[in-house]
Amino acid sequence: MNMTRRNVLHALGLAGGSLYLPSLTQAAPMIPKRLLMFLTWHSSPYQNWKMRRPGLSENADHEFDLKALAQADFSMAYQPLWEFRSKLLILDALSNAANLIQDNPQGHNGGPATLLTSSTYDRNGAKMVVGGTTIKSTGPSVDQMIAQRIGVAGRLRSIEMGSNLIDNYGCIWQAAGQSLPILRTPAQVWSRLFPNGTTPGPTPPPTGGPPTRDDKIAAGRASVLDFTQARYAKMATKVSASDKQRLDSHRQMLRDLELRLSGAGAGGSAYYSASCPTMVASPGAGTALRDKIDGFGKLVSLAFACDVTRVASIQLDKMAIGDFGGPAGMDVHQDMAHHGTDAQKIMMMGKYYQTHAAQLAGILRQLDAIREPDGTTVLDNTIVVWANECGSWEHQTAHLPIVVAGGGGFKMGRYVRWGGADPNVGVGGGGNGERYQRIGPPHSRLLVSLARQFGLDINQVGNITSAKGQTCVGPLDRLT
Repeated sequence: MNMTRRNVLHALGLAGGSLYLPSLTQAAPMIPKRLLMFLTWHSSPYQNWKMRRPGLSENADHEFDLKALAQADFSMAYQPLWEFRSKLLILDALSNAANLIQDNPQGHNGGPATLLTSSTYDRNGAKMVVGGTTIKSTGPSVDQMIAQRIGVAGRLRSIEMGSNLIDNYGCIWQAAGQSLPILRTPAQVWSRLFPNGTTPGPTPPPTGGPPTRDDKIAAGRASVLDFTQARYAKMATKVSASDKQRLDSHRQMLRDLELRLSGAGAGGSAYYSASCPTMVASPGAGTALRDKIDGFGKLVSLAFACDVTRVASIQLDKMAIGDFGGPAGMDVHQDMAHHGTDAQKIMMMGKYYQTHAAQLAGILRQLDAIREPDGTTVLDNTIVVWANECGSWEHQTAHLPIVVAGGGGFKMGRYVRWGGADPNVGVGGGGNGERYQRIGPPHSRLLVSLARQFGLDINQVGNITSAKGQTCVGPLDRLT
């Protein structure tokens, strides 16, 4: 077979010109802009994540430069993100007004249906239980609107990953009433991203025993990189030095992921079953979730770098106590998220949120480690949005903690607060936030701004035009 760029890409499951090597092309195409949604369950009390500087009024709009701050100046919850301060945009006082004006507007009930859609939801006459599917959005989420706009024919329009989400009840909606299924393990994501590549074969379970039929089949199956090794070597003689380095980088990333998913890499924390493609994590408090998120991050970075897809989401359900070092025997939801004024519970929810910040920081490092042809990084050309289905105080949606990271058009390196919202959100604000006297701008305007960054000429996301005296139409100010 002739040694061509297309042959190598076919063998890697990257056909369609997805691995861009400038020295094999006539003209360098524009580097694509990508979108990653990092979505987490529960929130943190406002005092754990808000940041303040001397002399700035609570009742007036203000902002300050994150680049000039020491790590100790960052709030407890956001400290793990300090190293990326020049690529952060922390937004303070946005509200999910679309949820607040609907019946019984609790975070866990209406939050997932409105967070990225800003649409009314259909309750079907029943109150949603956590993980249930009785509440459905009546419109698509903004990421899917963007995916429709920037998707490339023949490639994945988007990829949805997650952990422990019951019944796939997430925040991603393809259309009215249609939430997208969530891939729950890195192994499943690998198979979705690279269906033409050779799947990592199983290693025997730790209990030992004679090899099974599946084990024997897997033992005879060459890995995707073993199969293409000679082609890689031949192609390396045909490209520039910089492209050779890029090709080697992608080869190493693929090898690392193969070893990790097959359990053959350092730690060997999982094995693969040929008949059931599910990653089985080794025992240990917190280990499984950390490994899973690390795997999701690596796969997103690889997918973006190879241009397999340009839109992705990572959705996480509530963490277990052991995942963030909480006190044993406590229920995260009932004993801690419903914290009231208990100082210890408030502090633990800060640690909970800090753990999510550390998880996001790990993903940002992976995106920032991959160089684009022009010397920028994948992170520089990706808009990353971290948001929660509910906000402060407990499950209210009047104060959402939202962080934008990366690049892609917004003016980064800033903490931006909108004045006029209640400065200290607490129990007195109302059980679900619907009785707050002063709320910040609707986050639906942030969704409009996101859509515009990806070329959508729109002035509204969702079907709600105003809520609580605030307009939901138009882009959010002060982002650019």
